[in-house]
Amino acid sequence: MANLASATINLVASANPVLVTYAVTLTATVSSTEDTPKGSVSFFDGSTLLGEVAIVLPQGSLRQQRTRAARNHIAAKSAAVSSGTAEYTTSSLAAATHSITARFNGDSNITSVTSVPVAVVVQDYSLSVGGSSGGSGSSGGSSAGLIHRP
Repeated sequence: MANLASATINLVASANPVLVTYAVTLTATVSSTEDTPKGSVSFFDGSTLLGEVAIVLPQGSLRQQRTRAARNHIAAKSAAVSSGTAEYTTSSLAAATHSITARFNGDSNITSVTSVPVAVVVQDYSLSVGGSSGGSGSSGGSSAGLIHRP
């Protein structure tokens, strides 16, 4: 069995904290110095699978860089890094702190790898309408406001 190349994965959230029902985009970047990552990334909330997304490769992947270098008789840098990204957008996270991870599922040349967890805080909000009435000689009033619950 051939040795598989290693990879790293970095996960970021587009907004943190985010209000409940608002969208947050999770972006995973998979990188390798030995081969171009292909395949998919799975996004998890704890152990619950949120979704699986195909990796999108930028123009000029590592294999393309090496091919151009060979064509031009230039030594390809062994430290060149090839990466691809996968994005997953959701607006269905409940109000809570979510431990989100991304897992590159590996391919025929690169082993799978899981990101460190990213804590995504989803905050609730509610509308509170209150009224007040005064005693004799005072005018009554009412107030309305948005209560933010972290």
